[in-house]
Amino acid sequence: MLKEIKEFFTGDKTEATEAFDSSMKDDALITQINRWEEETSDYFGLLKRIWEKNLAYYHGIQTDSDRIQGKNSKTVDNRIWMAVETMIPIASARLPDIILKPGEESDLAQINALQTQDVLNYHLDRVGIQSISERFLRDMLTKRYGVMKACWDFRNDDVGVKYVDARRLRFPKFGTTIDELAFVIEDMEMSYDRVVEYFGEEKAKELLKSVKQEDKSDKKYRKATYLIQEVWTNDYVCWKTGHIILDKKPNPYYDFKNLKKNFFNAPKKPYIIKSLFETDESIIGDTDYIQQCLSLQDNINTRKRQIEDITNKVGNPYLLIDSDTMSEEEAANITNEPGAIIYGRDAASGTKIRFETPGQVPAYMFSDLEFSIKDFDNIFGIHSTTRGEREGKETLGGRQILREADMGRIDQVARQFERALDDLANYWIQLMKLFYTDKQSFSILGEDGVRFVTDFTGEKIGNVKPLVRMGSTLKEDEASIKQNAIILWQNKAIGLKTLYKMLRIPNMQEAMNDFIETQSGQILRPAQPVQEPVGQPQPQEAVQPQQNAV
Repeated sequence: MLKEIKEFFTGDKTEATEAFDSSMKDDALITQINRWEEETSDYFGLLKRIWEKNLAYYHGIQTDSDRIQGKNSKTVDNRIWMAVETMIPIASARLPDIILKPGEESDLAQINALQTQDVLNYHLDRVGIQSISERFLRDMLTKRYGVMKACWDFRNDDVGVKYVDARRLRFPKFGTTIDELAFVIEDMEMSYDRVVEYFGEEKAKELLKSVKQEDKSDKKYRKATYLIQEVWTNDYVCWKTGHIILDKKPNPYYDFKNLKKNFFNAPKKPYIIKSLFETDESIIGDTDYIQQCLSLQDNINTRKRQIEDITNKVGNPYLLIDSDTMSEEEAANITNEPGAIIYGRDAASGTKIRFETPGQVPAYMFSDLEFSIKDFDNIFGIHSTTRGEREGKETLGGRQILREADMGRIDQVARQFERALDDLANYWIQLMKLFYTDKQSFSILGEDGVRFVTDFTGEKIGNVKPLVRMGSTLKEDEASIKQNAIILWQNKAIGLKTLYKMLRIPNMQEAMNDFIETQSGQILRPAQPVQEPVGQPQPQEAVQPQQNAV
């Protein structure tokens, strides 16, 4: 019994482990990958239905709008799209600010940490992280999770990052971090030329013989490509297509021989996966904003269609004509054209021809519509103030309170993105430590001008801890920042350089020089003309006040 307990906690049962390494033959690797795909089929079948529903509503295909026939209203008030596309630019408004904490207090460690920090921020700007972040956040909101992939860009011979469509990944349901996941399978599409570039001419020819481009698959979007599966564990990676293993190798982003060259303590998969609302032992949340708002979106659409249908009937009511006024053929020729003339017996009396008076729109429809819109905005945390709208009589303080409440909800999304950038910075440090063997130079443009980092190598990277400054990607309230800057300056709490930085003065150095010259009196105002006195000044006679006559 004690032996069984020990095996349970130490993991000594060999049959419980899943072999996946270079010692396995190709057939064994293919069998293991097929088992993993089968393991994920049920879970990702459920996710696929959620993706399709969420994306349909995001694109405006809502509340059976494609099934409505005739002249009935097909109105769709797509508040899901509006909420998602309001949240994304706020959460990714600015480039992230990465800070590196050195593991030592020496001056050299501080200098190396600052240089590494500058290089990381330089690469974030170089790879266009804001463009990638928009896709990442959009997937996190519509597909429940977003995916990025750290890599070494062999074409540019530098660190890189790729956006990966969330629908192209397969991994186990359970595992709260990417390291805990037993495997990750990415479905990629490659042209023949790319297959040659990555795997060589021989493997490409073997691919041509066994796999056809026209093979149908729900994972493949283009006919002129081949479906390649990239399969990762922490220690190993291989590429599979059909019944062929194109390549296999230990994790290329970790040095298994010289462990001191690594920044990581253990090899890691290069994927970065983030989600919201995790309640299970899973890296993916159990719900999302869109799923929570589907019923409210349907109610909004239904009420707006009912109101539109009723108002159309009010504006164009039925015309009732007695049969003895005119024939059926004459009545059929009557249209609702302005200025139409109706001729018939007693047509002008008002008793033979009249418009049907339809009912008015019930007040409860407008109330229900208003409540649904408010509930929707409360769930997403996107109110009129955040969208830049103005509704009714609003005070400045009330708008500020609403905006701050919305920013709290948006901040939750931004924090997940910042955690993703934390993971990316850590992986980039691992790649730079491995592959920056030659001296690198960088020219970095900052607020203070251009500065240079020279002779930078992976050996300079010490025991550092990167982190993204909290809230650095969120949109700033520039009016509040400028107001605070002026107050701090007046209280002599900040210097001139900090003041100009907070005020976002474009040419800071020129403005500072201008201020210094002005204060030192080097810039003179136009002189006033001075008249020279001629002769002796004459004494002025006192003016006697005149007495008023009585």
